[in-house]
Amino acid sequence: MQNNTWVIWLAMLVAALLLEAISMQLFSVWFALGALAALLSCGFGAPVWVQAPLFVLVTVVSLAAARPLVKRLRKKARPAGEAREGDISP
Repeated sequence: MQNNTWVIWLAMLVAALLLEAISMQLFSVWFALGALAALLSCGFGAPVWVQAPLFVLVTVVSLAAARPLVKRLRKKARPAGEAREGDISP
C-alpha cells in the first residue's frame, strides 16, 4: 500500500478542494491542507503511520488557528440591521 498511498492523498486533496469550491463554506479546506501535508510527507518517503497522524494534526491545527479569524470576519460581514448576540431588542 505504501507505493500507492500518494494516490489516496491526492484523491482526498482533489475531493476536498472540489467540495470547497462547490460549497464555499470554509469547511473542507482544512481537510485539503491536511491531505496536502500527508501527500508531501509521502513524497519525502514517510511511512503511512506518519502520514495519517500528520493529516489529522494539520487538519485540526489549521482549523483551530483559523477559527478566530473566520469568527471575526463573519461578525464584520453581518448586515447593518441584523441583531448581534447579546443585543437587547426593543
